[in-house]
Amino acid sequence: MNLNIPINGSADIIVLLLVFIALLFGGRAFLSFFRNPQAGEKKRNRRATDRKQIVLSIDGMMCGQCEAHVKEAIRKNVPKAKGLRADHMEGRAVFSLEEEMPSTELRRTLEEAFEPMGYRLLDLRKDEGSR
Repeated sequence: MNLNIPINGSADIIVLLLVFIALLFGGRAFLSFFRNPQAGEKKRNRRATDRKQIVLSIDGMMCGQCEAHVKEAIRKNVPKAKGLRADHMEGRAVFSLEEEMPSTELRRTLEEAFEPMGYRLLDLRKDEGSR
């Protein structure tokens, strides 16, 4: 097999060298993924189980704009809330906290935030280790 690849000067050599280096590092990154794929999964699962999921039942949400208002109030009053979701059809909002916050304090904070907007917190439930 005869490979006749014309190389025209130093610019071609530099380009070929850069392509070779990119393939070398790209290949190493690709292979490193397959060496221990469970390592990233274990770390991700451990992080998810450290969180406390908070499920709120809220009265008064009628539309998507209500969902936005509720989420904004939660973000403002519970700044450590992560993964915030609200659903006006189910009348609930869900978020997770990495740090423990007493239920009574959380309930009081959210009731005070929702009341001026016309929403009412019906129930607050904590699910341990959920995402």
